[in-house]
Amino acid sequence: IDVPEPAESIIYVNKRKSKNLIYYNVNKKNAIFNYGSNESINLIDLDRKKGKVTGVSAGKAVVTCEADPYNTGNKIVYKTVIYVEDPVIDTADSKWSNKKPLSATLNLKKGEKFVIKVNGTWQPVVFTSNKNAIAFIDEAGVVEARSKGNATLSTRVNGAKLTVKVVVTE
Repeated sequence: IDVPEPAESIIYVNKRKSKNLIYYNVNKKNAIFNYGSNESINLIDLDRKKGKVTGVSAGKAVVTCEADPYNTGNKIVYKTVIYVEDPVIDTADSKWSNKKPLSATLNLKKGEKFVIKVNGTWQPVVFTSNKNAIAFIDEAGVVEARSKGNATLSTRVNGAKLTVKVVVTE
């Protein structure tokens, strides 16, 4: 049986969160999981028997899994790139108050625009507004304060919820 080398897979995991690596037709009891690079040892914790990875530090890690899923006597090496993320709202500007890593309040005047940035993630982050008439946000993270009132912007990065309360004044 000629089995082509599988494509490299990519997963995202937040710091202090875990994910199980799953490969088609691979029995974990007969698989060998290893760190794919020396740098990976500092970024993830790998359970070599279960194929479970836990994010330790933000960065890019690699895990390999050696297995013979088709019982041909030929082992296949599966490679997974793991992006460990630690999403944090960038609250360096003076317009922010009630600052926490995953939530904060943004104070704007009607008609003002502001770009929300999220650090510590490899993926694009797209917020949604619960009240577009008060605070509208586009896919690039630009908030437009449209009318006086309060709105909540929210998103998720690998299950971590990020929330921005927008307070618009006249």
